[in-house]
Amino acid sequence: MGFFNIKAMIKTKKTLVGTSPLTLEAAKQWLRITDDPSADDSLITDLIEQSRDLIEENLNIAMVEYSVEIEATERTELTLPYRPIVSVTQVQDREMNDLTYSFNGFAISLNSPSDIVATYTCGYGSSELPSGLLLGWKEVLTGFYENRGDRMNTDFNPMILIRQNPVLAAYNKQSWWV
Repeated sequence: MGFFNIKAMIKTKKTLVGTSPLTLEAAKQWLRITDDPSADDSLITDLIEQSRDLIEENLNIAMVEYSVEIEATERTELTLPYRPIVSVTQVQDREMNDLTYSFNGFAISLNSPSDIVATYTCGYGSSELPSGLLLGWKEVLTGFYENRGDRMNTDFNPMILIRQNPVLAAYNKQSWWV
């Protein structure tokens, strides 16, 4: 009865290969932490990663360099989910035979339908992250830090913080077709 097509499946695996442009020291300076400088280091490190992951998943963007492997069921075109795309490394079928493909900057196209196993590199190098993305990341990090633990504000919604953030709005390219 539903519209879910079990045959049209996509599985994505991201592996971090780059370094974060938002360091613990820069985050602590942004958060204006001056008392007992090491007290919240572990928490802030975790929040840096959490806020980055949430922004990346909501905006389909890679703020750090990743290697991404995508497995997709039979198709002639596959749109790559995370931008910016640095390079397509490999496009094969499930038997690991190389496929002939073309790449138009955001999608892989095949001449005939096939299951696809594609690997590509995406993201910004640590010195290339646009200042707007870095600022938006810091703003989301601040929201997480100020609304943590026993200080949790029931009105705090990180998804709204990302989607309604005017700085991040310019990077919100939600189109990822299957």
